[in-house]
Amino acid sequence: DDENCLVSFFVLGFPVSFTNSGGGQHNLRGHFRGQAQFQARCNCADYEYRQFIRGRFTRTRGGVVNDLGGIFNLLPAGRLTADFREDGDTSDNPVNYGHRANPADNNPEDRYINDAGNDDQANGCRYRNEDFPGANLNTQAGDSFDALMQFRGVIRRSGREVRSLEWTAIRGVFNVP
Repeated sequence: DDENCLVSFFVLGFPVSFTNSGGGQHNLRGHFRGQAQFQARCNCADYEYRQFIRGRFTRTRGGVVNDLGGIFNLLPAGRLTADFREDGDTSDNPVNYGHRANPADNNPEDRYINDAGNDDQANGCRYRNEDFPGANLNTQAGDSFDALMQFRGVIRRSGREVRSLEWTAIRGVFNVP
């Protein structure tokens, strides 16, 4: 009955920004929002969201390519990896997205809500999240950053995967003039 219990599951992506912050700094940022809706008759508490991340991040400076995956050291894996690992921010509470046992979070949004729109981590039938992946970068004229950040969102029912989506939040080569 999972097909009838998961009413909707989608992710909205927004344009990537690469902006000069001044003082030899640039900011590379993606942005997306996700939402899932479950039928109340299906015991919404059984459904949870999980988010995974993978990718690569390199800088070419003076012809030398450096792997910068380690600048993402607040990810639970300690760096950006080539395989999907659970996403999160180890400096935030809660660390991971979608765990019902964790408190609702406003920054970034990560919450289950009830029909009235109030936080209800235990039993809420709607899940919403928002993420702003990226980095503040030390830059020099002529630097080139090759970035790929991909995500996988999974809806689980009692620990079993029901549906998943994959999307790319950042992809491209970003050059510093």
